[in-house]
Amino acid sequence: ETALFRRMNYCKYSAELLRRKLNPSRPSSRAVAQIQELLAQATSDRDWIVQANLRLVISIAKKFANAQMTFEDLLSDGITSLLRAVEKFDFDRGFRFSTYATQAIRRSLCRQLQTAQRESRRFVAADPLLLADDRDSASTLTLARWEELRKKLKRLLSRLDPRERSIIRRR
Repeated sequence: ETALFRRMNYCKYSAELLRRKLNPSRPSSRAVAQIQELLAQATSDRDWIVQANLRLVISIAKKFANAQMTFEDLLSDGITSLLRAVEKFDFDRGFRFSTYATQAIRRSLCRQLQTAQRESRRFVAADPLLLADDRDSASTLTLARWEELRKKLKRLLSRLDPRERSIIRRR
């Protein structure tokens, strides 16, 4: 693991040094080929690390899956977090990558779940009685029914924040 991270970081560093030495107006084809080769090696090492840790993402995503967030969505976010963790990991600190990646993935998935919960609370389904079509045969509302609907509307509007309430009233 340490050797892979060391080689990946060395390849990136070497590619950056060569890139800085390039003449932008007339780049050397040999230098460009070397840079591409170094970056390909770094990408290959990164992909190998990600492939080796995919089971970790799957096991964490299984624990977080619920009705609000599907397993596939969590898996996708977890893999993105894993890729970010590979780029940020510092092997010189002496920790195993799996420890670092586990924390990064959990933190990311917790954020996703919190966002989903906030949005589900924000967009609460309307009262089914409010949407029901209870028109009488003359298609007029009685005074009692009209007051009932006004109370329900006021209750629904109270769930919105002031800005949303203002927008609905203006409409």
